Amino acid sequence: MWSGGQSANMPTLVQWYMVVAFLAVSSIISLGRCIQTVHAAESSFCGMLRFMETFRFTCAEYRMYSADGFELAMHRVGRKTTADSRAAPVLIMHLEFLNGDSWFQFTDAADRLLPLLLVDAGFDVWIGHERATYWSHGHLDLETTDTRYWDWTWDDHAHYDVPVYLDFINNITGSSVHYIGLSESATAGAATATMLQNSLLIRSLTLIGPTIYIGDTNSIVMAAWAFIFGDIIDEGNYEIGYQSGAFNFSTAFPGIIFINGQGILAPAMGVISGMRTNTWRRFDYGSAANNTQAYGVPTVPTYYPEDIPTYIPILVIYGGNDSYAPPAGVQHLLSHLRNAESVFLPDYAHYDLMWSYKRTQDIFVPILGFLERHR
Repeated sequence: MWSGGQSANMPTLVQWYMVVAFLAVSSIISLGRCIQTVHAAESSFCGMLRFMETFRFTCAEYRMYSADGFELAMHRVGRKTTADSRAAPVLIMHLEFLNGDSWFQFTDAADRLLPLLLVDAGFDVWIGHERATYWSHGHLDLETTDTRYWDWTWDDHAHYDVPVYLDFINNITGSSVHYIGLSESATAGAATATMLQNSLLIRSLTLIGPTIYIGDTNSIVMAAWAFIFGDIIDEGNYEIGYQSGAFNFSTAFPGIIFINGQGILAPAMGVISGMRTNTWRRFDYGSAANNTQAYGVPTVPTYYPEDIPTYIPILVIYGGNDSYAPPAGVQHLLSHLRNAESVFLPDYAHYDLMWSYKRTQDIFVPILGFLERHR
């Protein structure tokens, strides 16, 4: 998962998340127990920032609801000096398993935090938090103990969550939005941009390690990842209010087929031997009848990168040792994008893209340069 010590200084919080995920494999089976999620009202994102050396910055919290009833939180970080009404807004979305506060964790003494780097450069920065995570944890009708609260996939981020964020920022600022996504949130942002009504609100796309196509990656690598962080953790644990971070791995990852409800061994073998495609599709409900009920057609609708309008410039950043956004898959994506540039980092694995101690110079500075060119 990580390459050559790039992420040697990965924060303890993330190590904790990953350890919990792996330990959950045994603890869920043997004890039937998981870690309880925490409601956002019990803490303060802006209060957290005040404990950091961020006295030069302001922080404001906003809450809204998706079309399917999920409460979504978003935080705006800006300068304490008089705000520039012409500052271009930037929406930054986080890595799966985490929340938006993960962008405020240092990896090295010389590290620059991307949100604050952009604020210093004169951008209007907004931090989003995907549904059912620490800061976005409510619903109009459902409690976390209700199985329907957890019944969603990455595709719902693209169709419900990201559009709400974009529309809200546009209403406040009157401007289209620079979107930055990492891993699954890159996938969701790109999918949102294929829809015309949403693409009009997007000024640029920065896709860091987009998990869209798998290329010629060994299927066992991705199958094992999805199995560990998906079926075992999610299956049968909805009632105690646990979900493995930012999206439902047991139904979410593009192109992967899952077999649930058949014990531990059967899903594992089913996932490992499942077919893999290079098709970027919406969620497959398993039958023509169910898909027709959901989409109006019997086959699963497909996303096409070519549907992202050419007026949206795109920056794609990807690693040479990434098993989850493999180079061949990202290059396949790039070949179908019509207005894209890329940064290739040969030594980077997937989570290096977030936690490398060299991320400022290798990732953040190129992002800043890209946004400066497309203000």
